Amino acid sequence: MAPDFRKELLAEANWRRFDAGQHVTLSGEGGDELLCLCEGALAITSGLGTSDTPTMLHLARPPFWLGYGPLMTGEPRRATATARTSGWLAQILGRRLMAMLAATPAWWPNMFFLAASYGDLAALIAADLAIRGSERRLIAVILRMSGHRTPAAGPPLTLLPISQGELAAAANMSRNTAGTIIQRLASRGLLVVTPQGLVVENPGGLASLLLA
Repeated sequence: MAPDFRKELLAEANWRRFDAGQHVTLSGEGGDELLCLCEGALAITSGLGTSDTPTMLHLARPPFWLGYGPLMTGEPRRATATARTSGWLAQILGRRLMAMLAATPAWWPNMFFLAASYGDLAALIAADLAIRGSERRLIAVILRMSGHRTPAAGPPLTLLPISQGELAAAANMSRNTAGTIIQRLASRGLLVVTPQGLVVENPGGLASLLLA
């Protein structure tokens, strides 16, 4: 974002600590704040589906912004964000943000950037799920969730704090199929399976298989 806008925005930020397992946002609730994930990881599920047990669609890593939609539309949140690790959020009250934008309308393009980034992420999730081959589809999800396919200022995640069952659901396949693929990739030194999740050992090698 523009340096002057960034400086003013951070000056308005309050800092919130969260713990693993805590809901940071809930689908269906109102929202009058802009949030930025500055440390930690958040599991993102959508409230727009029909399942009683929503599937995790993405694993957010810093920097990741939440709350833009309710501020701009006045409608309830459409996504639930649940902490997978402890971490920190920057919180900017909606009324303060709107006052900033009213005082300096030239800053509005910074907000449009957020809308574009949401659209890009949604399109990438859809593109990943449209991959026909199970192995390539699972690799695409792993690379996206770890931050090797989405442009962002923050570093990629080395450890994905998700279960194999959650990863299978995110890639729209059975747990058995995903488990077989994960073990095959691990045997080639591309992944390491740990009790805490998956370690992305060789993202370049995974990317080569995705593009093959």
